[in-house]
Parts: sequence; C-alpha cells; structure tokens
Amino acid sequence: MDLLRKTDDPSKRDIISRDEGDLTLLQMVGFCLIACGLIFFVWLILPTGWIPWIPAMASSSSVAFGFFLTMLGVAFAFPDMLQDHTKEMSTMRIVVFMVANVICMLLIKMGWELPTLDAIGLNGYWVAIVGFLFGAKVTQAVLENLPWTGRAVHNAIPSVIGAEDLARIAVAQNSEWIKQRHPNVVGVSDTLHEGRAQVTLYLSDNNTAHLPKKVKVLTGPNSTLEVPTEWIPDSGSPRIQGGVPGQLIRGDGVPPYWGTVCCLVTKKDDPHYIGAVTSGHVFTRGEFRTVSVGAGMAGKPPAFVQPDLQGVLDVHVMRSDQDLAVVQLTKDTLGATAPFPPEPYHPVSINDVLGSTEVRVRTDDKHSTPAFILDQGVSYEVQYRSMKKLMRGVIIIGSTPDRRSSRTVSSGGNSGSCVVHATTGRIIGMLLGGSSKFSFVLPIQNTLEMNGLKPI
Repeated sequence: MDLLRKTDDPSKRDIISRDEGDLTLLQMVGFCLIACGLIFFVWLILPTGWIPWIPAMASSSSVAFGFFLTMLGVAFAFPDMLQDHTKEMSTMRIVVFMVANVICMLLIKMGWELPTLDAIGLNGYWVAIVGFLFGAKVTQAVLENLPWTGRAVHNAIPSVIGAEDLARIAVAQNSEWIKQRHPNVVGVSDTLHEGRAQVTLYLSDNNTAHLPKKVKVLTGPNSTLEVPTEWIPDSGSPRIQGGVPGQLIRGDGVPPYWGTVCCLVTKKDDPHYIGAVTSGHVFTRGEFRTVSVGAGMAGKPPAFVQPDLQGVLDVHVMRSDQDLAVVQLTKDTLGATAPFPPEPYHPVSINDVLGSTEVRVRTDDKHSTPAFILDQGVSYEVQYRSMKKLMRGVIIIGSTPDRRSSRTVSSGGNSGSCVVHATTGRIIGMLLGGSSKFSFVLPIQNTLEMNGLKPI
C-alpha cells in the first residue's frame, strides 16, 4: 500500500532502473528512436570529405529534425518522466516537455547557420516564452509535492468515511511524499488502532527523527482530516529465501537452486492432473523474471522433486503481487500430504491483524513453525538475486503478536512454504521471504483459481 523508495544518490542510479522488469514495446521503440536520432545527428556534423555523400553543410532543418527524433525517443523510453507522483500521465509535464522541445528546435533551426549568438536576435518575446517555461516547471514541481495532493481522490470519497476506508485513503494520499522525504521508510500500511484509522510506517533503521506524527487526508475540496501514524523501527530489508540445498523442489540449473513445496493441486476439469506449487523464483535462480512455459509436455522446462525427475514446469507467474510456479508431476511420488478443508482458503482481513490470528508455517509434512498475522495488504521492497522488487499485497507474519518485539519465523530454503490457519488448516498463502524481524507471505488463491487449479 505504499510506493517504496529508490536511492536519492545520483551516483548510484542506473540509466535504466534494474527493478522495472522487462522493457515495454514502446520503450524499445524509444531506444531505437534515440539511436537513430544520434546516428543521424553525428552523420550531419561529420566534416565534409570523411564520407563522400555527406553534404558540405547540414541544413538547420535537418539538425532540428535529428534533435526532435532523439527527444521523441526519450519520451517513449523513459515514460516515468512524464508521470506525476501518482504514476499517472501528467498533462502539465507533457505540456512543459513539448514547449521546451519546440523552443530548442526553433533555436537550433535559427542559430545553426548563424555565426554568433547575437545574430539569433532574441527579443523580449522570447524572454517571456522562456520565463513561462521555467514558471510552468516550478508550478508543476510545487503542486506535485504538496502533501495533501491526491488527484481527484476527494471525488470518490463518500460523505461518511469508515475507519478502514479512511486509513486506505490516508496511505494513497501520503505514502509518496513520506517516502520521498524519509528514505528510511521501507513500508507504509493502512491499519486500525482502537477502531480508528492509523498509518503504520515500517523503518529500515531506528531513526525516527522528523517522522510525521499525523498525516492529512483531503476529504473534500475544502475539508481535511488528520490520521495518526505508528512507527515500527528496525523492520529490516526482506529477501527471498530459496536456493538452500536439501529442500524438496528445484529447476534444472547447475548448481541446483532449491525451494519448498507449498501444496499439491489438481485441475478442476482434469482430476488426473497433479501439480506441486512453489515459489516462482526457484526456477529463475532467484531472479525476478518470467519463464516461458511451452504448450506441450515436451516443450516445458524440466523440474526435479527429490530424489528423481518428476515433472515439468507448467505455470510460472512473476509479477508485483505474485511469485508462483506449478510443476506438473508425471506421477504422484510425494506421498500423502495433509488434506485441506472443503473450503481451502482463508482470506486475510483487518480482523486477522487486530486479533493477531495464529498461523503455521509448514516447511514439510512433519515440521511447522507457529507465527502470528501482524499486517496485511502491505507493499514491501524485496531483495531478489540481482535487484529489488516492490511486491504488493504482502501479508506480514512474525514470532509474537507484537510487531515491535517480533522476530522472523523463516530461514534460507523456506521459499514456497505453505502458511495455514492454525485452527482451521486453511491456506493463508505461500512464503516469499523474510527479514530479521518479519516473514512475508503472498496470497495464492486468485492465481491458482485463474489457472483452474485447486489444492488437494
């Protein structure tokens, strides 16, 4: 429920952010346009005689076109520069970007063939245009960084707001500026305290200086409410927990990268189908990427279940709210597993957080670790092998009902473990990873049902 920070140190930033996943088609088109524009521009400015067909002097229109081509590619390749803090396209940013490019193109066209800057003849009108451009940029920056800014949020807010809804709106309107101003805030969640809305801030360290004690919520064009905050220091940085030898399931890589089996599933329309569910990163060796799964058995990547080859990778889902794989077994050799109730899932709600519902982390059929639900629906930045990925809808569990004194209940090799309700045995979700203080779980019900699968 928050958008977590990226580094504010320019020396540590990449030209292409490594945690953004695969490039979109428009981004690839953008990089191609940038390359074409730069090549065209270099071709125009090379001295006459180097290449026989280069003209004696590149025309100003040609140079301006090369600039336009490059900047058009920049817009496609880096779309986030045209997005505001809500990650939506900003009309103001688009207008400022267009006006700036038009001014640059006109100056290039006018000044390319002139000997001095004075010959361009900038007058008061041009100064006014440049002043408007910078004024628009300043206005955009000010408006986008106001703490109460929430695009059209008040239009969707009812006249009577419940505590849960108020907490969610508070996170939606304030998580971005909190993250920008306080880099040690690694998680923001909507919670309740004594029946009232509250915003919980998870900190990577114990530095609570200047953290807001309350946040404002815009509830209408001229009305605001205040919601108190709760701070959880030293929450740590979660990471996936696969790859440790001796677990149950792995892909075909060398050396082996192991994970734990969450549960067995079958297809609703094929009772002979048997699959083993585990974490998706087990088959990417800890990387955040999707594995292509072929249509037929022969084209699917092989998978191993101790001790022998048992099946093929049939389902693989890696996205911001899911990290899951299903291995279709050629035969059921895992033995009997603990059966699930007729209604196999327990959807986690705020009541589980308020009541600190007890759960069990099943690392195998014989061993389980007790834990408690501490939060739900949280967004957290999880460390994969070579990148950090913002994962959404995370359920946080810990060793005690108190978030401040909790410790992790998982360790290396536990990725894919099944987390079940301690009393009913229904599935809460599948273990993703852990930090020194918490363990992190992702719900799996929606993903399995979308693929026609059900636990057995």
